[in-house]
Amino acid sequence: MIWSAIILAIIIALLVAFIFVFRNKAYGIGYYSLFSVGLIWIVAGIPMENYLLSLFGIVFFVIGLQNKDRWEEEKISFSQLSEKAKRERLTLTAILALTIILSLVFYLLNK
Repeated sequence: MIWSAIILAIIIALLVAFIFVFRNKAYGIGYYSLFSVGLIWIVAGIPMENYLLSLFGIVFFVIGLQNKDRWEEEKISFSQLSEKAKRERLTLTAILALTIILSLVFYLLNK
């Protein structure tokens, strides 16, 4: 249970950092991405019996769904991004992948 709290704290800290860093950027928060992450967290939290993860998934899912009208204006291909934006996106993807891998490792160690 302690590992779940640590992992959740890391995920929340990353989300808060992401919101503060990219709040004033032109591309802002990706509501479609928030919707997708919420859906994944809901599905992942139930079999792991991590209902707090499912709860956060529901929150992200609802926020993304409420802003469904903004999904089309958010779509941009990777090749259309500037070099700086590409680096930022790759960095965030690497951080997310590392968080997921660490979560799985801690989950398996705690099992």
